[in-house]
Amino acid sequence: MSALAHQTTENQPGVTSISANARVDYILRFSKQAVLVVDEDSNTYSRVGSLLLGALPDDHNAAYVSIAAKLNDIQIRSRVVEQLFGGALFDPEQALTGSIIKLASEKRETISIIIEHAHLLSLQLFHELCQLAEIAKKTKLDINVVMLGQHQAGKLVAANKMLFTNKLSILSAATGQLLSLDAGVFKEPQSFFSLTFGKKAALAFMLLLIISALVITWLYQRDSLSFSDLPQQQSITIPDGGDVFVQEPSAGKEPSAGKEPSAGKQPSADKEPSAITEPKTPAYASNSDIYLAITNPQAMSPVEKEDKAPEQAQPSDVFNAVVLADNPAIAEQAEVKVHSQVVAPAKTVAPVKAADKTLAASQSSETPATSGINPDYFLQAKQGFVIQLAGFSYPSVFKEFIVDHQQLEYFGYYRQLNGQKLLVITSRVYDSRDEALLARESLPESVKQRGPWIKSVAAVNNEINAFQSSQ
Repeated sequence: MSALAHQTTENQPGVTSISANARVDYILRFSKQAVLVVDEDSNTYSRVGSLLLGALPDDHNAAYVSIAAKLNDIQIRSRVVEQLFGGALFDPEQALTGSIIKLASEKRETISIIIEHAHLLSLQLFHELCQLAEIAKKTKLDINVVMLGQHQAGKLVAANKMLFTNKLSILSAATGQLLSLDAGVFKEPQSFFSLTFGKKAALAFMLLLIISALVITWLYQRDSLSFSDLPQQQSITIPDGGDVFVQEPSAGKEPSAGKEPSAGKQPSADKEPSAITEPKTPAYASNSDIYLAITNPQAMSPVEKEDKAPEQAQPSDVFNAVVLADNPAIAEQAEVKVHSQVVAPAKTVAPVKAADKTLAASQSSETPATSGINPDYFLQAKQGFVIQLAGFSYPSVFKEFIVDHQQLEYFGYYRQLNGQKLLVITSRVYDSRDEALLARESLPESVKQRGPWIKSVAAVNNEINAFQSSQ
């Protein structure tokens, strides 16, 4: 088999191109592999086959088989063997490698097999022809295998490249150039909706992003719902400037002007309750009182004596003194009575203050708010859990709450919140969180609507200590 003349292309001066027949001749001479020549035009690859067949020397034993779609593998094997070895006995169901290698070994002649329309071959026959060329090379037999067909034959080889690695050379019938199994002409066109590896990876990545976004959104909403369980400050009306909890001054300091003592705290026993009760207006003795005191001292009750004690002389008192001067006996008695009545307030001031203090103490002990606000109750507990019922920044709102829940058992303490004094109302101390949770279920519905929540005694004591240290 001789090479055809080279031709120089006009588009690329100085670069020589080789024809398909010359390329086939080169491969069969040196590599001994099977050759596949492809082109979509059947006339193009058939012309290559005709030229190869016409260039064969006379000593070559050749077989030229045109494949048809109606032929099966047994019929194709029979045609190839019968053209090479006429009248020889062989098994048509046996692979071509066994039959041809056995018969060629006996005659030791050069054999050329040309298969036209190879794209109609089955994968089995395609593999048998490639194996035939490989075994012949190893056994030192001169067997050339050339297959001609459309690109579909190359696609079959590319789909099963593991079977044909280093066993087959593919050429273009039009240009004579070698084609790799990864060439674009051998790739099946894929639909946009077909799932390739790249599309599967992109789809999996997008699905992972969507799942991550959903999980993050769910966690964010869960945190928002948990924070919504915290109690919020209740305010019914807009209070005026005086309706606030005023902090008590520290020991040794005078309270600021215009401030009232803290609500809910009992005044000390050695202090005047002047900030709580209004001072009484001093009552002055009238003429009838003086006369009654002179004539019948026992007619005035002790309380009236205290209330009627004059602190300074009035014009009427001067007039009465002049009238009584005409009667020395009456004047003497009046002087004694008036003197005793003037000094009486000095003797009765202390009993009145003691009575006021006793009354204030009894009133504060009977008031649920005062008896319930006791930081020492929590400080003594040290550990446990309470239910925080509500928090108040204004005494008026706290009073309305107590009026609406008179049967509610509560305890309270003061804390600092945003620089302001806050009264915190809780339940009694429970030993465990489960007990506190169970007790919360038995609270009135109006209290539940405020969002009561469980709080440790340690947290309460920290707030109390922080408040007391800031005073």
